[in-house]
Amino acid sequence: MMLAASHLKSETLKVLIENGSDIHVRNSLGSTILAWAAERGEIGIIEELLARGAHINETATNGWTLVLKASHGDQTDTVRFLIERGADPNLGAIGTGWTPLMEASFRGHVATVKALVEGGVDVNATNSEGQTALKYAGMSVNKTEIVALLERNPSAAATPR
Repeated sequence: MMLAASHLKSETLKVLIENGSDIHVRNSLGSTILAWAAERGEIGIIEELLARGAHINETATNGWTLVLKASHGDQTDTVRFLIERGADPNLGAIGTGWTPLMEASFRGHVATVKALVEGGVDVNATNSEGQTALKYAGMSVNKTEIVALLERNPSAAATPR
């Protein structure tokens, strides 16, 4: 299964899933098919995996959640889909507290930041270093747009930078 995923073979994955392959298998980095699908925006595969018992808030061995993986891949529609299905957009990576909003802000993914904010993400969440997404937005190529999105959020007024 992981071989099909690593070679971006969506149709092969669908056949494997439909024929009972282990949907919880992890690669050497501790990532699952579900995490792969989230990062690449494969909503159809995500739906199938969730219907077969995959967990919406699962984490990879490195602590990254599905929403974090989707934010990394700038998969805005997938971020929205996961939040609508009950994924917690505020879960940070285990150990670092790096959130999906921090990832999207740092990488300059404006539409994904907007989707996270609209999805109810806490713009004041801090990582293990005490930093918020505003800190990382300031490092982004799209910092003006992202900072404006974060500052328009009613809870952002007291956010330290």
